[in-house]
Amino acid sequence: MAITISLIAIIFSAIGLAVSIYSVQRDKGRLIAWSEIVTDEARENASHAIKITLVNSGRRVVVLTSMVKESPTLTWSTPLKNPILEKDNKGYLIKTPDIEDLNAQHTCLVLQEGEIFELIIPYEEHYNDLMFSLEKKMHYATKLYVEDVMKKRHHIKDSSKNIVRFNEYAAKKTA
Repeated sequence: MAITISLIAIIFSAIGLAVSIYSVQRDKGRLIAWSEIVTDEARENASHAIKITLVNSGRRVVVLTSMVKESPTLTWSTPLKNPILEKDNKGYLIKTPDIEDLNAQHTCLVLQEGEIFELIIPYEEHYNDLMFSLEKKMHYATKLYVEDVMKKRHHIKDSSKNIVRFNEYAAKKTA
């Protein structure tokens, strides 16, 4: 009888441990990121773009700081979100952006539980987003990541494949 009670206690303890481990694992921010090529059919001159989708599938908040671009010879990053700058009614900046306009409060992206963020890199702007010039040499991004506040890089699924497809489209468009 005493052995049976001990075995039942061990089973309940093991179940309790498994449930608590599952809860701890589930109680984290978990980022899912992927990319795809999309076409804007609504325009008369249909244009391609890379659409990057970021989803927080965890229970904790995820704070993302930058988009990291990697080429074979260089890695660089840009803020994930552009700061909101004051403009006049003609669209001109009222003042030159200073360092306070570019701090983390204005450029970080905060994803709550279940929240989705989509970033679109249109063909017209891909020169600014996927290329970088340093010492008169052009560097072309081959992989994309997003970086969080803990400097952990999250790979964007299919980014390499879609950059290649996007560059093929750009080459056809300029030819």
